[in-house]
Amino acid sequence: MKALAVKTDERFPNMEAFIGALNGHASAQELAGGIGRRVPTTAYGQTDCKQPSGSAAAGKASAFFRIISYMKANPIIAWVSGGGLLAVIALCIILPIALSDGGKTTPAENIGVTAPATERPPISAAPDKSSLAPEPTAESAKMVERNIDIINATIEVPLDYTVSEDGMSFASKDRACAVMTDYYWNIGGPIYSLSDVESQREAIVAQLMQNVDIESYRILTAGPDMVGNAEAYQIYFEGSDSDGISVDIIVMAVEGYDFGCYFIVAAYAKGDEAAEAEVYTIIQSFKSKGMPDTTYKVYYAERAGAKVVIDTSLAQGGVADAKIKMNVNGIGTVHEMLIYPTQEDRNAALGEGSVVEIGKAFEFGLATPKEVIEYNKNISGTNNEAYTFSSGGVEWLAYDFEISGRNFSYASAVIGGECYLVGCVFNASNEKAVIALYNQATASLRGLEE
Repeated sequence: MKALAVKTDERFPNMEAFIGALNGHASAQELAGGIGRRVPTTAYGQTDCKQPSGSAAAGKASAFFRIISYMKANPIIAWVSGGGLLAVIALCIILPIALSDGGKTTPAENIGVTAPATERPPISAAPDKSSLAPEPTAESAKMVERNIDIINATIEVPLDYTVSEDGMSFASKDRACAVMTDYYWNIGGPIYSLSDVESQREAIVAQLMQNVDIESYRILTAGPDMVGNAEAYQIYFEGSDSDGISVDIIVMAVEGYDFGCYFIVAAYAKGDEAAEAEVYTIIQSFKSKGMPDTTYKVYYAERAGAKVVIDTSLAQGGVADAKIKMNVNGIGTVHEMLIYPTQEDRNAALGEGSVVEIGKAFEFGLATPKEVIEYNKNISGTNNEAYTFSSGGVEWLAYDFEISGRNFSYASAVIGGECYLVGCVFNASNEKAVIALYNQATASLRGLEE
């Protein structure tokens, strides 16, 4: 579908206010906190996101919250008033459901029968890091532990730091320091582990800088690190705005659970060694108390050779790792991951219900995205215009068509050297749910070993 990539409707105009806040200067245009729910407007062939402005935290609107408000475009966790949790898909659709327990299920071997895709339970809670905490100093003695309930973690910050309304960000104008925390599964592409942060570090920095309109930046260092005794990956870079004013930024990704990582983003005036030491002490105090209460799950389909992260509230019919005997157009048995919006769709005859399908192109005798599109043109008897979009850090070639009031969309991309396809079929009654699942699949699809 066209326009599947995330649109930044409210781009950040410049870094003037940000730099001003970091240097303790009031900006000409004082900023609101910039922290709030993203309001989706989603339809077939259209994805649009708008972020309403919020109110300043404790009357101290820091322009640093501009840089972190972008990070809310792709989180695994978001917030609602009163402290409740919502899941937000990478394409800005807010879809709540409680996380249920996972458990590995062995797929059945019967041809034509689908088996549940594997749900792997989260790993154990992160170990306590207190034994490796920095030695107290006169400055750290003034620090206080803050609970970050949304991501089930704690962090120590100086007592005089301003805390954002959601309790996830902390800033000091006087000392020109700011720190943001969150838990992400998609920035620069899907993040299943720290290795994805390493491989996508340039894309992560590029997205951050693009969305604060910094054209000149460079990564100074990047590599494995530790936060307490938890494994981490640090990206340290600098950026300059059009006036040549520079800021140093540390992005610290801390090992997460079954998918995603904790992210701590810290910023301070360039060259301020005292500020650098302070934010690093804050970073090192970060502790996870266990897996955040999220609405997403990662599904592994061993037959189809794919994994995705989806919101299970939309997949009421479950997820299957299917072995299907087709015997159509020279195609025999194929293996696909099938995601059903309802149980009725799952019970329907093959080809009758609504579904999102994910598989490898070679299963259909196809080798390239172009061949996938031509195949769908031929079997549908249509000749619409194909189009491209970016999702999950890759470029997709896609094709939409309609038959007897049912809408179809197929997209294909090469990921890790393998050509994959993602397709969906829906009608007017379930288009939002199916399109959302389709979006989530293209945003998170990876091979099992990636």
